[in-house]
Amino acid sequence: MRLQQLSSIVLTCMIALLCSTPLTTFAQQQKHKAITQAEFDAKNDINTTTWMVVGACVPIISATTGILAAYTFGSTTSDTNQTPGGYGFGSPNIYGFLGGAGLVLCSTYLLIYNQNNTPPPERLIGKSPEYIKLYTETYQKTMRSQRIKSALKGTSCLFAVPSLL
Repeated sequence: MRLQQLSSIVLTCMIALLCSTPLTTFAQQQKHKAITQAEFDAKNDINTTTWMVVGACVPIISATTGILAAYTFGSTTSDTNQTPGGYGFGSPNIYGFLGGAGLVLCSTYLLIYNQNNTPPPERLIGKSPEYIKLYTETYQKTMRSQRIKSALKGTSCLFAVPSLL
Protein backbone atom coordinates (compact mmCIF):
# COMPACT_ATOMS: atom_id res chain seq x y z
CA MET A 1 0.00 0.00 0.00
CA ARG A 2 2.73 2.42 0.96
CA LEU A 3 4.74 1.56 -2.11
CA GLN A 4 1.78 2.34 -4.33
CA GLN A 5 1.28 5.77 -2.67
CA LEU A 6 4.97 6.53 -2.97
CA SER A 7 5.05 5.57 -6.63
CA SER A 8 1.99 7.73 -7.37
CA ILE A 9 3.60 10.73 -5.62
CA VAL A 10 6.85 10.25 -7.56
CA LEU A 11 4.93 9.91 -10.82
CA THR A 12 2.94 13.09 -10.10
CA CYS A 13 6.15 15.03 -9.37
CA MET A 14 7.78 13.78 -12.56
CA ILE A 15 4.78 14.80 -14.66
CA ALA A 16 4.71 18.23 -13.01
CA LEU A 17 8.42 18.75 -13.75
CA LEU A 18 8.09 17.61 -17.33
CA CYS A 19 5.14 19.91 -17.97
CA SER A 20 6.63 22.99 -16.30
CA THR A 21 9.98 22.91 -18.09
CA PRO A 22 8.63 23.80 -21.56
CA LEU A 23 6.63 26.68 -20.06
CA THR A 24 9.66 28.26 -18.43
CA THR A 25 11.74 27.68 -21.54
CA PHE A 26 9.04 29.31 -23.67
CA ALA A 27 8.89 32.31 -21.30
CA GLN A 28 12.66 32.70 -21.45
CA GLN A 29 12.57 32.51 -25.24
CA GLN A 30 9.89 35.21 -25.37
CA LYS A 31 11.93 37.40 -23.02
CA HIS A 32 15.04 36.98 -25.15
CA LYS A 33 13.03 37.63 -28.32
CA ALA A 34 11.55 40.85 -26.89
CA ILE A 35 14.96 42.19 -25.87
CA THR A 36 16.64 41.26 -29.15
CA GLN A 37 13.83 42.68 -31.27
CA ALA A 38 13.67 45.93 -29.25
CA GLU A 39 17.42 46.49 -29.57
CA PHE A 40 17.32 45.78 -33.30
CA ASP A 41 14.34 48.09 -33.88
CA ALA A 42 15.80 50.92 -31.80
CA LYS A 43 19.11 50.81 -33.68
CA ASN A 44 17.24 50.92 -36.98
CA ASP A 45 14.85 53.68 -35.91
CA ILE A 46 17.38 56.21 -34.63
CA ASN A 47 18.68 58.91 -36.93
CA THR A 48 22.35 58.96 -35.97
CA THR A 49 23.18 61.82 -38.34
CA THR A 50 20.81 64.16 -36.54
CA TRP A 51 22.25 63.33 -33.15
CA MET A 52 25.83 63.68 -34.45
CA VAL A 53 24.98 67.17 -35.72
CA VAL A 54 23.42 68.00 -32.35
CA GLY A 55 26.57 66.71 -30.65
CA ALA A 56 28.76 68.84 -32.92
CA CYS A 57 26.68 71.97 -32.24
CA VAL A 58 26.63 71.61 -28.45
CA PRO A 59 30.28 72.68 -27.86
CA ILE A 60 29.91 75.65 -30.22
CA ILE A 61 26.77 76.87 -28.46
CA SER A 62 28.19 76.24 -25.00
CA ALA A 63 31.45 78.06 -25.82
CA THR A 64 29.51 81.04 -27.20
CA THR A 65 27.34 81.11 -24.10
CA GLY A 66 30.44 80.83 -21.94
CA ILE A 67 32.10 83.79 -23.67
CA LEU A 68 28.96 85.90 -23.28
CA ALA A 69 28.72 84.92 -19.61
CA ALA A 70 32.41 85.65 -19.08
CA TYR A 71 32.04 89.20 -20.38
CA THR A 72 28.66 89.75 -18.76
CA PHE A 73 29.79 88.66 -15.31
CA GLY A 74 33.29 90.04 -15.74
CA SER A 75 34.82 92.85 -13.81
CA THR A 76 32.82 96.08 -14.18
CA THR A 77 34.96 98.32 -12.03
CA SER A 78 35.46 101.81 -13.37
CA ASP A 79 39.26 101.52 -13.49
CA THR A 80 40.12 101.71 -17.17
CA ASN A 81 38.57 101.43 -20.60
CA GLN A 82 35.02 101.67 -19.32
CA THR A 83 32.20 103.56 -20.89
CA PRO A 84 31.30 106.87 -19.26
CA GLY A 85 29.53 106.29 -15.98
CA GLY A 86 31.17 102.90 -15.42
CA TYR A 87 28.59 100.82 -17.26
CA GLY A 88 29.22 98.16 -19.90
CA PHE A 89 31.08 94.92 -20.34
CA GLY A 90 34.12 94.38 -18.19
CA SER A 91 37.11 92.15 -18.55
CA PRO A 92 36.42 88.43 -19.08
CA ASN A 93 35.80 86.27 -16.04
CA ILE A 94 36.89 82.62 -16.22
CA TYR A 95 34.20 81.58 -13.75
CA GLY A 96 31.51 83.13 -15.92
CA PHE A 97 32.89 81.28 -18.94
CA LEU A 98 33.02 77.94 -17.18
CA GLY A 99 29.60 78.43 -15.63
CA GLY A 100 27.90 79.45 -18.86
CA ALA A 101 29.57 76.79 -20.98
CA GLY A 102 29.07 74.08 -18.39
CA LEU A 103 25.41 74.96 -17.89
CA VAL A 104 24.62 74.71 -21.60
CA LEU A 105 26.70 71.57 -22.10
CA CYS A 106 25.20 69.70 -19.14
CA SER A 107 21.63 70.79 -19.80
CA THR A 108 21.85 69.78 -23.46
CA TYR A 109 23.14 66.32 -22.67
CA LEU A 110 20.48 65.95 -19.96
CA LEU A 111 17.82 66.82 -22.53
CA ILE A 112 19.29 64.30 -24.97
CA TYR A 113 19.35 61.66 -22.23
CA ASN A 114 15.83 62.33 -20.95
CA GLN A 115 14.07 62.45 -24.30
CA ASN A 116 11.52 59.67 -24.15
CA ASN A 117 10.91 57.61 -27.26
CA THR A 118 8.15 55.08 -27.32
CA PRO A 119 8.07 52.32 -29.90
CA PRO A 120 5.43 52.48 -32.64
CA PRO A 121 2.24 50.87 -31.31
CA GLU A 122 1.75 48.68 -34.38
CA ARG A 123 4.77 46.63 -33.31
CA LEU A 124 3.07 45.68 -30.06
CA ILE A 125 -0.33 44.61 -31.33
CA GLY A 126 -1.26 41.13 -30.17
CA LYS A 127 1.62 40.82 -27.70
CA SER A 128 1.36 39.91 -24.05
CA PRO A 129 1.61 42.65 -21.37
CA GLU A 130 4.96 41.25 -20.19
CA TYR A 131 6.33 41.34 -23.73
CA ILE A 132 5.12 44.92 -24.23
CA LYS A 133 6.68 46.09 -20.95
CA LEU A 134 10.02 44.42 -21.62
CA TYR A 135 10.09 45.53 -25.27
CA THR A 136 9.27 49.16 -24.37
CA GLU A 137 11.87 49.36 -21.58
CA THR A 138 14.58 47.85 -23.77
CA TYR A 139 13.62 50.05 -26.73
CA GLN A 140 13.82 53.23 -24.65
CA LYS A 141 17.11 52.21 -23.03
CA THR A 142 18.68 51.39 -26.38
CA MET A 143 17.42 54.61 -28.00
CA ARG A 144 18.84 56.65 -25.11
CA SER A 145 22.18 54.89 -25.40
CA GLN A 146 22.33 55.36 -29.17
CA ARG A 147 21.44 59.08 -28.89
CA ILE A 148 24.19 59.73 -26.36
CA LYS A 149 26.75 57.74 -28.37
CA SER A 150 25.89 59.61 -31.57
CA ALA A 151 26.01 63.01 -29.85
CA LEU A 152 29.40 62.18 -28.31
CA LYS A 153 30.67 61.06 -31.73
CA GLY A 154 29.58 64.42 -33.15
CA THR A 155 31.31 66.27 -30.34
CA SER A 156 34.52 64.29 -30.77
CA CYS A 157 34.43 64.79 -34.55
CA LEU A 158 34.16 68.54 -34.01
CA PHE A 159 37.39 68.47 -32.01
CA ALA A 160 39.13 65.87 -34.16
CA VAL A 161 38.77 67.63 -37.53
CA PRO A 162 40.73 70.80 -36.61
CA SER A 163 43.49 68.72 -35.07
CA LEU A 164 43.93 66.87 -38.36
CA LEU A 165 44.36 70.08 -40.34
